Amino acid sequence: MGYGDKELITFQKRRLRNSILIMLAAVPPSLLINKLWFFSAIPAFLYIWYSSYAKAKREYKAFRFNKQILFSRFMRLVMPYLKEKHNTNYGVFKRLHKRLDEKSELKNLLKL
Repeated sequence: MGYGDKELITFQKRRLRNSILIMLAAVPPSLLINKLWFFSAIPAFLYIWYSSYAKAKREYKAFRFNKQILFSRFMRLVMPYLKEKHNTNYGVFKRLHKRLDEKSELKNLLKL
C-alpha cells in the first residue's frame, strides 16, 4: 500500500479524534434527555473506533489479495521462459517487459 509511519500515525490520530467527537456529541443530548442515555456515548465511541479499524483492515486485505494475484500471474508468465534452455534472466525479463500491462509490475520488473 505504500504507507509509512507518518500516514499510520495520521490515521490513528484521525480515528481517535473522530471517536472522541462522536462521544462528545452524544453526551450533552443524553444528559438532557435521560441520564441513562449517557452510557450510550461509550458504545458509540467503541463503534466508531472499531469501524474505522475494520475498514482499514478490509482495504489492506484487498490490497494484499491483489498483490498475490499479480504475483501468481507474473509467475505463470515467467515460468515457461525460465524453463527454456540457454536463457538468461535478463533475456527473460526483457521479453516479459513487452507482455506486462500493470504499471506496478513493470516498475518492480525494472528494479530487478
